[in-house]
Amino acid sequence: MTLSENQFLDKIELVEKSIKILTKKFQENPANFFYEEDLRAFLFYLLCEAFNERQITVSLKQDHFFKKFKEKKILPIKTEYGRDKEYFSKYNISNIDIGILSEKSIYDEINNYQRYCDIIIEIKYSNEKFNSKHGSFIDDIKKIHNAKHLDNFFGLALCFDLHGIEDMKCEEKFFNDYRKSNVEFEKIELQQIKFTHSKNYAIYITPDDIFMSTQNSNQ
Repeated sequence: MTLSENQFLDKIELVEKSIKILTKKFQENPANFFYEEDLRAFLFYLLCEAFNERQITVSLKQDHFFKKFKEKKILPIKTEYGRDKEYFSKYNISNIDIGILSEKSIYDEINNYQRYCDIIIEIKYSNEKFNSKHGSFIDDIKKIHNAKHLDNFFGLALCFDLHGIEDMKCEEKFFNDYRKSNVEFEKIELQQIKFTHSKNYAIYITPDDIFMSTQNSNQ
């Protein structure tokens, strides 16, 4: 296994640990989080702390934005990344909630705002009455699945539901709604959140329950 492959696995491990912390904090007191941005900011903080402690960085390219900082080591975690049509035309994805930059690339890219992300995280949050397809969560799942990527890739779609699933009837509706879109969820415990490379995951988190779906990465 190469050094870059080892680092990629380290990155997935740190994402897994950070997601577990975020999920635990949310379930302890969901009302601490008013907006999707609150969840994203906290996850960004957790990831930055974890990557900094493990000293996982990437080197800046020499573009006209960062000309004076060529080869400067930076943390690879970025929010709202890839926000233009050019990025979408390259990677079939844009407006990434949290993207983790890779040293590898699909193209010979020197623009630091157009770099390949080997880890992509999308976040949705709902404080409305239960509706199992909150905030186009299914669109985030498809968005990650359709992204263009290399072999080393990890995608994660998260949905946090402030109110949760009230009864078995609602739970069955939840399973059936996503099954119609070929997304199979299963109920799990916090410690069962486990990630591996070359997989895409979707996790639906309520104050009381966690549901997770796993799909192979689309090549």
